[in-house]
Amino acid sequence: MVPESMFNLLPKVLARGINPAVLLLAVAACGAQPDSPKRVLVLDSFGRDVAPFNAVASAFRTTLVRELGESVDLHETALEVGRFPKAGMQEHLADFLDRRFTGRRLDLVVPVGAPAGLFVAQHRQRLFPETPILFTSGDPRLVGLELVRTNATLVTCEVNLPGMVEDMLQLQPDTTNVVVIFGASPLEKFWERECRREFAPFTNRTHFSWLGDLSLPQIKARVAVLPARSFVLFGMFTTDGAGVSCDNDGALQALHAVANAPLYGCFNSQLGLGIVGGRLYQDARVGAQAARVAIRMLRGEKATNIPPQVLDSSFPVYDWRELKRWGISKTRLPAGSVVQFRQPTSWELYKWRIIAVISLCSIETVLIVLLVANRVKRRRAEQALRESEERLSLATGAADIGVWMWDMARNHVWATENWCRMFGFLPATALRLETVMERIHPNDRTTVEHAVRRAIEERTDYVGEYRVVLPDGTQRWIAARGRLDTGSGAKRARLLGASVDITERKRMEEAARDLSGRLITAQERERARLARELHDDITQRLARLAIDVGRCEQGTAELTPAEMAREVREGLVRLSDDVHALSYRLHPSVLEDLGLATALQAEGERFTRCESIPVGVKLRDIPESLPRESALCLFRVAQEALRNVARHARARMVEVALRSLDGGLQLAVRDDGRGFDPAVQGAHPSLGLASMRERVHLLAGELDIESAPGHGTTVVAWVPLSAKSV
Repeated sequence: MVPESMFNLLPKVLARGINPAVLLLAVAACGAQPDSPKRVLVLDSFGRDVAPFNAVASAFRTTLVRELGESVDLHETALEVGRFPKAGMQEHLADFLDRRFTGRRLDLVVPVGAPAGLFVAQHRQRLFPETPILFTSGDPRLVGLELVRTNATLVTCEVNLPGMVEDMLQLQPDTTNVVVIFGASPLEKFWERECRREFAPFTNRTHFSWLGDLSLPQIKARVAVLPARSFVLFGMFTTDGAGVSCDNDGALQALHAVANAPLYGCFNSQLGLGIVGGRLYQDARVGAQAARVAIRMLRGEKATNIPPQVLDSSFPVYDWRELKRWGISKTRLPAGSVVQFRQPTSWELYKWRIIAVISLCSIETVLIVLLVANRVKRRRAEQALRESEERLSLATGAADIGVWMWDMARNHVWATENWCRMFGFLPATALRLETVMERIHPNDRTTVEHAVRRAIEERTDYVGEYRVVLPDGTQRWIAARGRLDTGSGAKRARLLGASVDITERKRMEEAARDLSGRLITAQERERARLARELHDDITQRLARLAIDVGRCEQGTAELTPAEMAREVREGLVRLSDDVHALSYRLHPSVLEDLGLATALQAEGERFTRCESIPVGVKLRDIPESLPRESALCLFRVAQEALRNVARHARARMVEVALRSLDGGLQLAVRDDGRGFDPAVQGAHPSLGLASMRERVHLLAGELDIESAPGHGTTVVAWVPLSAKSV
């Protein structure tokens, strides 16, 4: 496949005076090369192991490689612009990336986090002027939507800061002190300012303490001695107030080990590391969704056609272990909350085992007594029933019949395995009338219900044909017949019957109706074509000849009588030739006058003249006398096969072979054309193939079509010869 960028270069090439043929040769060479892997650049705002962006990047990488379906060349660079925003740092990073990817085409750039997104937006014209950009994990507060309007889009998750505090206060309504912990990097300072602004409505209810300027050891000392009715909100923490870096949620785990109050977090990847939970930022979900958007962009979809996606984080998620540790009741959880890491109790683990043991002990004595008393009787009944079912199954299986019985009082349907197979039920399935009616085609249910009701009310036999829809969507036709058995009274009334699968018969009937309709349509089209040819050509030419003769009789002709007679004679000769050709198409007289062999040779010569495709005719051991029906059948098959070659095959040569074989005649028409898939064609064959098959089958012959794409087609027809013709 030629890359789209090649076509985008064409106007520039023409403007510079470069020969287009050179470009076309380069395009052809590129098209001959195997598709190169997609090259994707992932830019991390911090390091590869810095939370929460490591969860976003990890989910992005995993989902992209798993779902793309082709090779991908994945590059990942840690910019560290979120941790070290020094003057001139970004210019050095831009120079590094410029040197690294000079001459290497990038299919997609994915900045992870707002610092990386802002870096890409600032240096995009220099580094990635034509490369699509997928901003991810960058809040619209920092990565404005105006950045994604040109060959870019955004995937992130909403950050509902007030909602986080509301959920915490709902779990601990008596809280009077909230400790907020963010790191000292510019991004973390931004979010601390946002929290101060959006937490302002809660200051009349509780006091907020901000520890972002302290070192990690100082923060640990503070959270270890918090006053009662406190909780900790832990945000991002990549760098403490002393400038020390923290990776892999190490700060969170260190604080969880010493804190004397519950810790609440902001990111879903922190769940299970010590936070209670809440409305968490779905970092892994953002990464996976960003990978799916990236796949769409790598497969050619324009970034401007993909609107920015801000995922919802409205449903709270909690850690069951932390709820239990801090004595928080599940009744206080917000509606729709999800609780994870729940440890089941002993009763929940062994509930059914305990019930089973108690039940077993309670009924064991009764079962033993009943078992001994009924053992012999039950075995005899089971043996008799098994033998009866085996005989019934053998009989119905041999006849491909399904037997059924409907007990009206209990609304229970019993059926043999063969019947269950017809309707798509497992043999042990408990069946009711409603269950069976659900398998019947919706368009046939009313008819079946009326027929069953009439048989019950009038005490007559039930007869019906209907369609059954199997669980896999397959439809089958079933013919059923039943009889009402009242037994000893109305309470014991049953409807017994048998069903037969008639799908093949229905399919053959439908195929016959379809073929008949197509043949009638083709016949009418042929008549219309002949009528147009006679009216528009033959009759007009006869009228012209009559006019010329009339002008000659009146002496008004411009030509002499001799010249006029010659013109009329030549017109009559051409007219005679055309009428003869039309008559030949309707019924070749050469077939009856000179035989099948000569007719095939004449047809091959005619086909060569008309289509400029050489036809070789091979004849071997042909009887002198052939039945008229056999000769006409093989001739029409050859005609139709040659017509298909002219229409579809694009062949360079055709071979027609006729020989005696196994008491009959075999005709083979082979071409070296493009061929086709017989399985696809067989689902709805053309009228020509259908007519060939019907002609051969009417004479109890055989027709076989062998073909494959790129390997030509062979049509082989064999018809028997009577003893007289042999």
